[in-house]
Amino acid sequence: MGVPLDVPGILFKKGKVIKKFPQEQLVDVLLKEIEQTIFTTEHTETTEK
Repeated sequence: MGVPLDVPGILFKKGKVIKKFPQEQLVDVLLKEIEQTIFTTEHTETTEK
C-alpha cells in the first residue's frame, strides 16, 4: 500500500485518445488544451459572422 503507480495521463476528445503524457504534466496539458479550444471556438465564431 502506498506504492505510486506510473500511470500515464490520457487526454480524450470526442471519445478518442488525442494525447498521452506523464501524470505530472496533467494540469499543464489540460490548461493548454482548454486555451486552444477557446481560441479555436472564438476564431471560428469571428470568421462565421
